Amino acid sequence: TVIGVAFVAYFGEAIVTTRNQRLRAEAKRTDDLQAQKMETLGRMAGGIAHDFNNLLTAIGGNLDLYSEVTDQARRDEFVDAAKTATISAAAHVEQLLVYARRAHRVPVLTNTRTVLTEAHNLAYTLLPSLVRLTVDFPDEPALIKVDTNQMVNSVLNLITNARDAMPGGGHIDLSYRITRSNVALPQISGESLPPGDFVEIHVSDTGPGIDEEILPQVVEPFFTTKGRVNGTGLGLSMVEGFCRSSNGGLSIRTSSGGTVVCIFLPLVTADQANEG
Repeated sequence: TVIGVAFVAYFGEAIVTTRNQRLRAEAKRTDDLQAQKMETLGRMAGGIAHDFNNLLTAIGGNLDLYSEVTDQARRDEFVDAAKTATISAAAHVEQLLVYARRAHRVPVLTNTRTVLTEAHNLAYTLLPSLVRLTVDFPDEPALIKVDTNQMVNSVLNLITNARDAMPGGGHIDLSYRITRSNVALPQISGESLPPGDFVEIHVSDTGPGIDEEILPQVVEPFFTTKGRVNGTGLGLSMVEGFCRSSNGGLSIRTSSGGTVVCIFLPLVTADQANEG
C-alpha cells in the first residue's frame, strides 16, 4: 500500500512537472515569436523611413534649387526630378498595399512594349550617370493581361535593385521576348510554371551577382542585403507576389558577371483577346 501511494505521488508529481515544463516552453515560444515580429516590424519601419526620407530630401532639394535659379531649362530639370521622386514615393505606397493585399487589382489587356516603355521612361531619371540603361523591345506584339500599375512598379523595383548592385556604375538592360515552352519552367520559389506560352521580361545587370547560398532567400519578405536601415526587404517579395497574382512566375540567374531577373507572364493570343 505504501509503495502504491508513493508511486501515485511520484506519477502525479511527474505529470505536474511535465505540464509546467510544457507551459514554460510554450510561453518561451510565444515570447520568441513576438520578439521576431517586433524585430521584423522595426526593420520594415526603418527601411521605409530611410527610403521616404531620401525621397523627401530629393523633392525638397529640387524645389529649393528651383527657387534659386532663373534659367527656365534648369528649372524644368528640377521640377522633373521632384516629380520623379514623387512618383517613386507613390510606388512605395503601392508596393506596401500589394504586400498587405489591400491594393485593388485592375487587370487589363495591354501590349508588353507599352508597359515597359512607361517603366523605362520613369526609371531613366532615377539612375546615376554611371549606370547606363538600354532596352531591347521586339516589334512583334506581345499581349498580356495585368494590372499595369503593379507591373510598372515591379519593373522599377528590379531596375532599382540592379542599380543598387552596381554602386560603381554599370549596365542595365531591359528586354522581353515570347517564350513557347514544352516543358515546365522552374521558378525561384521552388515551384514550376506549366508548359505554355509566356512573355519573358528580363532585367539584367553587370553587377557582382548574388551569392548562391542566399539566392533562395531573396524573395522572402523582409530579407535584404542592404542593411537594416537601407531597405525594407520587400522589393523582390512584392515582384514575386505580382507574378503569382498574374498567373506567372519569377526566376533569377546569377553569376560573378551579373544577374538576370526574369518575369514570366502568360501570353494572350489574338484569338483569346478577341474572345474578350
